[in-house]
Amino acid sequence: MMDDSKSLPNSRPEDPLSSDHGKSIKNITAIHTLQSMVLPDAGLGSESELYIRPHGSIRLSDDSSIYLRTGAEVHFNTWFNLFNIGKWVRFCDLQDLHLSVRGAGHVELTIYMTDPHNGRSEIGSQVLSLNGECKTAIDIPDLSATDTQGVLYFRLRALDDTTLNGACWQTRQTPRRVPELMLVITTYQREQTVAVSMKRFEDFVATSVLAPHLHLTVIDNGNSIEPASTGKITIVANRNFGGAGGFARGLIEAGEQGSTHCLFMDDDAAVHMDAVARAWAFLAFAHDPDTAVAGAMISNTCKWQLWENGAIFNNLCVPQFTGTDLREQDQIISMEYETNQPAPRLMYGGWWFFAFPIASVRHMPFPFFVRGDDISFGLANDFKIVRLNGVVSFQDGFAGKESPLVMYLDLRNHLVHHLVFPELEVGWHGLTRIALWFFLKSLIRLHYETMTALNMAVEDVLQGPDFFGQNPDFTERRKQLAALRKNEAWSDRELPVELSERRNISFENPITRGLMKLTANGHLLPFFRLYGNHLIMSPETRTYVRPAWGAAKITVINPETGQNYTVTHSKSAVFREGFRMIRNIWRLYRAYPKLVTDWRTGYDKLTTTDYWKSVLRPTK
Repeated sequence: MMDDSKSLPNSRPEDPLSSDHGKSIKNITAIHTLQSMVLPDAGLGSESELYIRPHGSIRLSDDSSIYLRTGAEVHFNTWFNLFNIGKWVRFCDLQDLHLSVRGAGHVELTIYMTDPHNGRSEIGSQVLSLNGECKTAIDIPDLSATDTQGVLYFRLRALDDTTLNGACWQTRQTPRRVPELMLVITTYQREQTVAVSMKRFEDFVATSVLAPHLHLTVIDNGNSIEPASTGKITIVANRNFGGAGGFARGLIEAGEQGSTHCLFMDDDAAVHMDAVARAWAFLAFAHDPDTAVAGAMISNTCKWQLWENGAIFNNLCVPQFTGTDLREQDQIISMEYETNQPAPRLMYGGWWFFAFPIASVRHMPFPFFVRGDDISFGLANDFKIVRLNGVVSFQDGFAGKESPLVMYLDLRNHLVHHLVFPELEVGWHGLTRIALWFFLKSLIRLHYETMTALNMAVEDVLQGPDFFGQNPDFTERRKQLAALRKNEAWSDRELPVELSERRNISFENPITRGLMKLTANGHLLPFFRLYGNHLIMSPETRTYVRPAWGAAKITVINPETGQNYTVTHSKSAVFREGFRMIRNIWRLYRAYPKLVTDWRTGYDKLTTTDYWKSVLRPTK
């Protein structure tokens, strides 16, 4: 039910497309913006094909306007600007919708619907004379009969020289709630990156009608930013317990300040601020109070392609829609159709952008330090996750971050989740399969230091949850893992000018590949260093197993920085770490029943507010 004591943003007769919101929309008494037009942002390095499809003479301006010559058209059937009506009808019971535009010129505006059963159809068309005022252009009729998998988009054609200053999908329907949303960024000594995010937020709330309902809290784990509270931004110095501790502190702060919803964001995550507005609107209208919004991710190295749009955890992390080309209409429409369905139970949202209701939190983050805390949080709390088009973070991908430490953290959380959650239980043999998958992947790619780290991960899980509860800062293990990294450490050493590959063994040949599998990638063959392949890989390709079959030496080069490292075939490392892993698997088999009991009991104790307050000791 609505709380009448709280004012609704966008609930008065104002123009939500205007920077000063001083121009009224005639004949409308209560307008709520659900989604606004988004254009490329130079600060994000975004590609225009992800936002608009121009036809004719069109120019984009720095003030988020589009200039069209007579006869030019611009189509908004893009991932950032289509409107998923099926999602809004299904999850928000939307009954009223119209499109409003603002600009100057004489235009023809047409709205189309695409659904999986009937293809594309025209919903309505209207000729408008725009004079700078916000104008309600076209009402969408009979939403109750709308296909629950359909998407809408509009096309604007200039009948004379035209400027389009903004467009938004709006409703007269009353929201169910007014989210008081706290954005939480956890950071560790990344002052410049966080400063950019804070500036983007400040610019947004300076003109947004959502400003009274938004606040940004930066949890500074590195204690390198001056603690402060200035209007809409608070900086909190925090003990360094990683992302888990930082976001736990942010959640505590949000509860103490009376927030109803939280939005977790990485310190290197860059988002269009309209993504925050879209998430806020969806949370306001959603009929299920447990609704959460999970943002997608785009890697900075390939800004037209999705890295992930939600992920499912079962045995391994399975990112959804990886590789989707956001320039291709068929691919984005197909993805939107599929995400109209309720999310699977085992889906979670990455903490680069995850907005959720605080009242639905039953478990605080588990003290993983980093890596796996977002998976754990998503699985432990029964959120109803929704993914919205255009709600995405631009940030560095994960491939370049792989290291013994990262792989230790990954295996550790994979094992813990299968011990803690009954729906993920796979028995000791299932845990063994997961551990061996990580181990063999590293063996094939000659990453022996990572193999050592993976053994340490299994041994730490065998110690039970108390080990994690007593070491939330992870200090000693971090030192040990850092000292471990020698051959797999990036360096600036110069490589031979004539550095070249040697490929005596073809991984494409099924016979030779089979031989490599039978001999543990040559580790059971004598003198393999003398005739095995010498490969050169990028940070991205080094994560793939298939090209590494037959490798006796791998040099990884980062083309952006010039940094590199080389790993070389070593039988002694494989036998040493292999026997250690076999011993750990035997221990896992013997301890499994007690381990399950201990982990399920201990997990509950370590995901309470009391636990986090005891270790964080938050102070004002």
